[in-house]
Amino acid sequence: PEGHTLPASHPPLNSDPLSGLSPSQRHSLLAGLYGYWGFYDGAADERPAEPYTSPAAAGNEFSDVGEEDFPDEAWQVDAVYVNHFLDAGEKLVRRGQEAMFGVFVGLGIENVTVSNH
Repeated sequence: PEGHTLPASHPPLNSDPLSGLSPSQRHSLLAGLYGYWGFYDGAADERPAEPYTSPAAAGNEFSDVGEEDFPDEAWQVDAVYVNHFLDAGEKLVRRGQEAMFGVFVGLGIENVTVSNH
């Protein structure tokens, strides 16, 4: 953008500093820096095996199931599962933000912060 310049020592914007790495090496490096999706369902073996959100089971073409129609073992009605899932999702988003801001800082942009708003 007009008025913004990068230091002369900065590599071209289209260069990939990880281009020399194999996909496996790239994955290991980035997972080490930013982590990865780490959600675990401790009750996975107890979840219903039969589909309960199919059109036939739901009784409508959109597979819409009312709250009272979920099996007791379904993740949708398991408060512990949902809270852990939301926590893991929030952490994933935060790591994504940190990764993007890391790129901004690498471009010479300073004072980039994450807001909770």
